[in-house]
Amino acid sequence: MTRAVAVAAAATVWIGRDGEVTALLAVVLLSALLSPLTMPTTLGLLGHVLPSPGHTRALVDGAAGQARALLTGAVALPCALGLLARRCVPAAVSGSLLPWAPLVAIAAMLALTYVNATAAVPVLRREPWTVAALCAAVGWGVCRLAFLVGSLTARLLRLPPGAGATVTLACGMSNVSVSTVVVVQALPGQPHALLVALVYGLAQKVSARRAVAKGAAVPFGDPARAASRPESAVRTLSRQKR
Repeated sequence: MTRAVAVAAAATVWIGRDGEVTALLAVVLLSALLSPLTMPTTLGLLGHVLPSPGHTRALVDGAAGQARALLTGAVALPCALGLLARRCVPAAVSGSLLPWAPLVAIAAMLALTYVNATAAVPVLRREPWTVAALCAAVGWGVCRLAFLVGSLTARLLRLPPGAGATVTLACGMSNVSVSTVVVVQALPGQPHALLVALVYGLAQKVSARRAVAKGAAVPFGDPARAASRPESAVRTLSRQKR
């Protein structure tokens, strides 16, 4: 379910000045506007595909409608209003506000990170360490798999580093704050699912930093581009010495 919600807006914080910020922002907005359709559809499929008791399936089906209302009011509608406001605000006003946007984005990302982390405390106190470790492994593994898919896609398409980072972040970054709310609604009394989503949020921040630091993708068959990057040159020199 975490992968069905919108791409996290925090991805634009990680992309950096060398990335395709405009393209990534477009992906974030498009996924946000489509999330009232994608998330309820995913919940509906889970309710019919996963082997589960009848009452659990009914809860999941009911949560699909709640998720649609939540995502429409808390995700899609604010994005649409933001786009409208950007078009209506005079250029002089928007120009004075834009320099503060990075600082506000970073502060919001930090606040959401710590707020999400507090939800894990009751789960960790109640569940045995083996269950918590298994949930953490699942959340971390799913997140790393999403980033790996994005990185491999960028390499197969032979994208330049900036575009590759955009594709990688778009595949791996997910709005964990919204997904945790949906998980709680869809699976009440199932803290394991909540813990998986929270670990995903932690893993994606680590993975995003690594993806941006490495340029996310060095196209296959392009040794000149690879050699132009310091870390790639070091790895190449190490292999030659061996």
